[in-house]
Amino acid sequence: QLRQKFGIKTFYRGQSYHPLVRALKGNEILWLFLDQFPRRGDIQAEFFGCPLPVYTGPVRLARATGAPLIPITITRLSPKAHQIQIFSPVELDGDIGRRSRSLLEIMEEQIKLTPAQWLWWHKDWLLKRTKAEISVP
Repeated sequence: QLRQKFGIKTFYRGQSYHPLVRALKGNEILWLFLDQFPRRGDIQAEFFGCPLPVYTGPVRLARATGAPLIPITITRLSPKAHQIQIFSPVELDGDIGRRSRSLLEIMEEQIKLTPAQWLWWHKDWLLKRTKAEISVP
């Protein structure tokens, strides 16, 4: 309800791909969360030393619409202050799998910089990992 109040549309997993394409072609911003646990992915990648299914959808969607794919992180500095880091757009040429893995690599590097800022309690991830596997160096 709060999102709707501010004019923010929410798309949920399992919905049609077409509203996403329309939003991007309409010059809207589409915020995709990479740290969602895919039940299955088009490809596999290493994430903190563990195999993880990876979505290629963000790269495919950007290619299909011509929209830039720009990684962003938000770090909490204090209860009332956050730092937003905006990265250079991801190159979209070449192999879709390689480009999708590069997004996961960016996320892993950012988590390593501020591990206390990230908490991933997806049961699918935890059930398949030991405590040693999910600890961040």
